[in-house]
Amino acid sequence: MVLNLLWSRGIRTQPAIDEFFNPDYETDLHDPFLLSGMKEAVERTLLAAQQKEKIGIFGDYDVDGISGSVILTTIFKKLGLDFKVYIPDRSKEGYGLNIPAIEELARWGAKLIFVVDAGVTDFEEVETANKLGINVIIIDHHQPLDKLPEALVILNPHLANDFYPFKYLVAAGVAFKFAQALIPQLRQKDFAFQEGFEKWFLDLVVLATVADIAPMLGENRTLCKYGLVVLAQTPRLGLKELMNLARLKPSIREPSWQSELARNGTNDNNGRRVRKHSVTNLNSQTLSFTLINRINAASRMDHADVSFKLLMTESEKEAQELASRLEEKAKERLVLVKKIIKEFEANYKDLPAQPIIFTGSAGWSIGVLGLVANQLLEKHHKPVFIYEWREDIAMGSIRAEKPYNVVAILKDCQQHLTEYGGHPQSAGFRFKTEDKEKLRQCLVANSPQPAELKRYPLEIDEEITLADVNIELFNTLQAFEPFGLENPLPRFLLRNLKILERRAVGSDKQHSKLVLTHPGNRVRSINALAFNKTLPDNLRIGEHVDIVAEIMADEFRNSINLSLKIIDIKLSK
Repeated sequence: MVLNLLWSRGIRTQPAIDEFFNPDYETDLHDPFLLSGMKEAVERTLLAAQQKEKIGIFGDYDVDGISGSVILTTIFKKLGLDFKVYIPDRSKEGYGLNIPAIEELARWGAKLIFVVDAGVTDFEEVETANKLGINVIIIDHHQPLDKLPEALVILNPHLANDFYPFKYLVAAGVAFKFAQALIPQLRQKDFAFQEGFEKWFLDLVVLATVADIAPMLGENRTLCKYGLVVLAQTPRLGLKELMNLARLKPSIREPSWQSELARNGTNDNNGRRVRKHSVTNLNSQTLSFTLINRINAASRMDHADVSFKLLMTESEKEAQELASRLEEKAKERLVLVKKIIKEFEANYKDLPAQPIIFTGSAGWSIGVLGLVANQLLEKHHKPVFIYEWREDIAMGSIRAEKPYNVVAILKDCQQHLTEYGGHPQSAGFRFKTEDKEKLRQCLVANSPQPAELKRYPLEIDEEITLADVNIELFNTLQAFEPFGLENPLPRFLLRNLKILERRAVGSDKQHSKLVLTHPGNRVRSINALAFNKTLPDNLRIGEHVDIVAEIMADEFRNSINLSLKIIDIKLSK
């Protein structure tokens, strides 16, 4: 099984396998000065520190932008610099650097502005800063255009002239590389930074990497492997309080699954010293459902300043107040998402014949439409274009399954759009409300019809039996943590399981739960859950089913209980 899982992830050589199972902080992280512009960014920052210049930090409102901003803020605060953090209002200002923000920072007296998780396509805004006598350093990871803004420095591994070996760092990852480059230089100039100070930023890096669904291989895997352990013992009071509210109790223990090399304590075939990595009960799935969704709730339902303050506070009282505020906003967001979906479903009767879902309302908040689009896509399996309109402008989110490319479709309809961008299966768009029908017709005309689109095949890693779902399998899978893009949670096929129980669960009975066993096995049964799904009526008690599932684990009082997350299910033949 292990070799099959490695092969499907493109890990097919001994050095790649050694690095995957045995990432090493000292040897597997690349020299930060390999990033184009890093030397200039460090020198300009040292000059600002020496001359006590005012520094502005413009950070995007999501987890990545906030985390990168916290990294810079922590460094500048320790240096005793005069700095000001500006995080835009998602609802009012939208994504990217904006001129009013630059003008505000200019009036305050900023001579240097760091832009985190944005900026690489903000030409007019950077030009405005230049005219106001402000230097701009961009820390970003988004795809640049053929032309670049005339910033003093752009740190982005995707630049055409950049030879950094790993291209998939998130913005907080690039900010961490900046910290790696800057802090040793500060130490040489007698600034009080302890050896290894930057490692305590890894809790932020792992949050941002998971939140942005970046590839969980190569340098990202190394950063996140160590980052999960840092997060489990984070000194950030805000994160501690969020975990407390989520009833998440992080722990660290020695690994129970190790390779022969690790057990023997020897070197691998490439001279790499095998390390016994600590294991934590935190993983990418836990982060998504307990921390990331709460941190992102601020920008969707309030203002991202709340999350920034939470990550920076040194007051237990403030941490409790801010975490509770985010907790309430996360709950409000769930209610709002359910309300929008209910309104949509009530008016969906005439839409099934269309190749896309194109819908919107003045009362649908843009802050939650990405979440709504995800759920509608999962249920209806057709591209979702959903928007909020405000007087003469509408803005929204798009989600689609492979092989649909929404960016290509948007490009074909750009004459009806004022702005668009994103990824093939996840994007955003903005248009004039008067062009709504023209845009809808264009999207439909340029979208493949349902008959032309074949469902993207469901990838299965291995076929197993119910007897295989045991602690040995759990320990094997732990060696593959953290999971993410390019290293997904393995999916297993189990055949001919008998349904013992079936019921709806959840506060609104929105999830389906089955209790399954194998015919002839009167002892072993397992819980299986389908989240946000109502299972077909023909899956009755006593029927036999084949399922594709992921393994879930719950830890309670040092005991690990395994269950199945249903990805797909059908009656056995």
